[in-house]
Amino acid sequence: MTPAVLAGADLSATKTDNHLGGSIVAGGTLRDTLTARNDGPDATAAIRVIDHLPPETDFQYQSAGGTSWSFSRIGTTVTCTYTGPATVGALPPVTITGRVIRQSSGTITNTGFIELTSPLFIDPRAGNNTAPPVVTQVTEGSDLRAGKSFAQTTIVEGASTTATLTAFNDGPLVVTGATITDTFASNFAIGTLPAGCTRSGQTVTCNAGKLTSGQSRAFVIPLTALTATAGVQTNTATVAGPPGLSEPDLVNNMATATSRIVPPTADLSITKSKTPNRVQAGRLMTSIIVVRNNGPAVLTFGPSAPLCVTDTVSADETYKSAGRGWTCGRTGFEIVCDRDGSGTLAVNATVTLTLVTRAGPSANANLPTTACTGTTGGSGATPVDTHPANDGSNTSVRATTVTTDLAVVKDVSLNPAGPLVADAGAGDPGHDAELRHPPDRIEPGRGAGRDGGRQRRAAQPAERRQVRDRRRAGKRDRGLGFLHGVERHHQLDVCQPRAGGAASRPSRG
Repeated sequence: MTPAVLAGADLSATKTDNHLGGSIVAGGTLRDTLTARNDGPDATAAIRVIDHLPPETDFQYQSAGGTSWSFSRIGTTVTCTYTGPATVGALPPVTITGRVIRQSSGTITNTGFIELTSPLFIDPRAGNNTAPPVVTQVTEGSDLRAGKSFAQTTIVEGASTTATLTAFNDGPLVVTGATITDTFASNFAIGTLPAGCTRSGQTVTCNAGKLTSGQSRAFVIPLTALTATAGVQTNTATVAGPPGLSEPDLVNNMATATSRIVPPTADLSITKSKTPNRVQAGRLMTSIIVVRNNGPAVLTFGPSAPLCVTDTVSADETYKSAGRGWTCGRTGFEIVCDRDGSGTLAVNATVTLTLVTRAGPSANANLPTTACTGTTGGSGATPVDTHPANDGSNTSVRATTVTTDLAVVKDVSLNPAGPLVADAGAGDPGHDAELRHPPDRIEPGRGAGRDGGRQRRAAQPAERRQVRDRRRAGKRDRGLGFLHGVERHHQLDVCQPRAGGAASRPSRG
């Protein structure tokens, strides 16, 4: 009897918690690394690692990762299946991450083992398949975290705003007496503080009181912007626990936020479109002009400080009218429009001016225009626009004196053996249609004039007739879309009355 010989793969595994001295403060993040090996003699990919996590009351699983591994979890058991090629030697490491939530000092233990998943392989030394357990010492503590934000990152001089300071307790312990402190720049005046906060100069300290695990408390600090800052400023808030509290992570005890204080200004920008792009001399054009307030301040306008738009046009363009809410007039080559009444334009809000102008009666060229607002356009609205780069918008349309001249010619020929054939052209009302009967197409004996042609048509039996319509345009017209010298042919079917008044129905072929 010949014994069966199986391939051999000696698997082993080791683990570490990656913490110096094997200890961690409660609330900290634990990253266990498991290293698997196949010492052969045969290469295989049929490998699986089983990791047993600490109890869920002590450890909160977050993730598992590793190159050429797939992962699944049920409760405290994480299954890691190798997906790479068959190999001998070390496999890519596996990292399992979680947070220690044990609420008292003590230890947590993590274990794991490696196994084959194919019956075609055998592990000659199964005793080394279980990794030595990793025991981590846990020190009682809790993780505090700071939060900081400004209601606006850009604040106008004289404006009010707020800063929010937040103390977080990410657990696992209940923490009483945590504080959050922030020192504000002298560019800010600090208003009345909320309950729990005190002030010393520009430094504000707020006591969060009792925070259970996962709880936070926010403090809204009122501020007034006094003077402009030299660019963007960074402000830092710091949270601190009561004396004796151990924390696993001190980096997240600080939070930063940026702000800047600017002089009051309203940056106005403008866009413009104009139609039609090819306009007949003497015809109307419509411009859509949109003014936008990019801030940072609200724009205020009125009769003594108008919101103004100035549209500079050419000599071949005249002012016709403006849309509701605007009063306009032309002086020289400038059409000046003021917004009616008094009002405000909020930051990022827009207002639209519809301007109607007329091309000159002999205009036959490009008509360039430039619309401006802000200080460039003569606007007196406040605060002043100190950014003139985006105050203007240019457009141009083409004016033309070319008109369309269409002629109509209609030719009808008669053929005893064939259909009635006609060429017809469609023209404008200034041209007449002409009906001609070429003599060589009229049946002998019927005459070469129009009467003979009519007699011939009356004598024919009812049958399908064809008419061809030729449209010839002498010049280009935008409305009709004809180009110089272009012919358009249209196939038409006509019916000739049968005896007794009935008409034959044309067939499409």
